[in-house]
Amino acid sequence: MVAQVTWDPEDTSQPGFVAECRRQSLLVAQADAADEALGAFLDAALADLDEPSLTTSSSRPAPATPHRSAGRRPRPR
Repeated sequence: MVAQVTWDPEDTSQPGFVAECRRQSLLVAQADAADEALGAFLDAALADLDEPSLTTSSSRPAPATPHRSAGRRPRPR
């Protein structure tokens, strides 16, 4: 019988924590870079946040949303 090790992401003192974070981050970055439609989707979602709503159910103005373009992550090269 082989013992299976469970990785606890909240135990930052665990040996290998930094290496596992890096491994998982690289996997996510590779998946994002391989998805050609993701950039267009994220740009459209951001534009949707910046556009005022065209339909309102009341006479009150829609609440302002903060501009989020400064928080966009750079695309991997």
